[in-house]
Amino acid sequence: MRRALAELAGAFFGAGVLVAVVASSGCEASCEDKRDCGPYDGPLATSGTDAGGSSSQGGGGSAGSGGAGGCDMSALQTDPLNCGVCGHSCLGGLCTAGKCQPFAIADGIGIGGDIAVSDGFVYWTDQAVGSGAVDRTTLDGALGVEELTNALTPNGLAVAGNSVVYAHSLGEGAAAVSRVATTGGQPTRLAEPSTPSSTWAVATDGTVAVFTDLFGTVGRTAITGSNNTFTTLASGEDEPRGVAIDNGIVYFVTSGNGLVRSVPVSGGAVSTVASPGGALFGIDAVDGTLVWTDQTSGSVVIKSGALPPTTLATGLTNPFDVTIDAQRNVAYVTELAGRVLQVALNGGEVTVLGQGFAEPYGVASDATAVYFTTDSRVWRVAKPPQ
Repeated sequence: MRRALAELAGAFFGAGVLVAVVASSGCEASCEDKRDCGPYDGPLATSGTDAGGSSSQGGGGSAGSGGAGGCDMSALQTDPLNCGVCGHSCLGGLCTAGKCQPFAIADGIGIGGDIAVSDGFVYWTDQAVGSGAVDRTTLDGALGVEELTNALTPNGLAVAGNSVVYAHSLGEGAAAVSRVATTGGQPTRLAEPSTPSSTWAVATDGTVAVFTDLFGTVGRTAITGSNNTFTTLASGEDEPRGVAIDNGIVYFVTSGNGLVRSVPVSGGAVSTVASPGGALFGIDAVDGTLVWTDQTSGSVVIKSGALPPTTLATGLTNPFDVTIDAQRNVAYVTELAGRVLQVALNGGEVTVLGQGFAEPYGVASDATAVYFTTDSRVWRVAKPPQ
């Protein structure tokens, strides 16, 4: 079981703000075409590394230099199997200045949207106009881009068991939430809010899926449902965006009036958790701890239980998506300005995992790596060593 993040609260909540920003390397990408930007613009990974991380790759460096397990201590700045510390694998990426660099696992996609990781696969929405799709690949990209279904301007998605649930447009001011098997096939319509509608984000607890509609609705549908079997949990909201489910509670943020709101997943009264007033976009929730992004103030904010919100990071440019890594007590955040960040939940460092990208959008993680989308690629970067 993941340790409750609420235990972190006592030491730092109140008015704490981050104290440092640490870049992942001294390298900065520069290019004329922003679609090709990124710290590593080489071929897709073919090394055969997997999500086993350092335990499966440990001790793989050059022998004979006295390091543990044969690790060459003099090569820690460049050895992708022992990057920064012995046994820390870059999982197929380069090691530069002792930091693992992001590398593309899917190339040539249209416009990267939301992203999720489940059971050895990475799933994402491709928002390309006229050729949108829900796609997947393996963690190392060896599968290539496999289209599960086409869709008109798909946005949020979530994976539950053998189903991918995703929000998408129907055209003519209409939108829906549908599901497709993780192996692809014929999609099934789950929810179609009354027009005008624009379904945005999706979250799931494994049994039900919840979604936001920019025209003011938050809804719930059974993943196994069909034929528009959905329940309205909230209505009249001002541009609801990101959504999360945690312990039977649905949390969502609004970009129109800057509220963090909650409602029981079974339905009931809608409550205001916080009212910062900015344009809020992304939110995640684990064990009663919420983390959200505020584009107006350029900040990442945390709230745990009954304690007041605390700013973790400031001075960001259009922070967008966020996902919590409970085991490491950090959150991963995309900045539309071009960076992917690791933000410590105890108010400590903000680490730049990658920079120089063209509008990083969705972000997700597994035990060893962080995955994110840009406007033409899907990327993977090994998590920093603990």
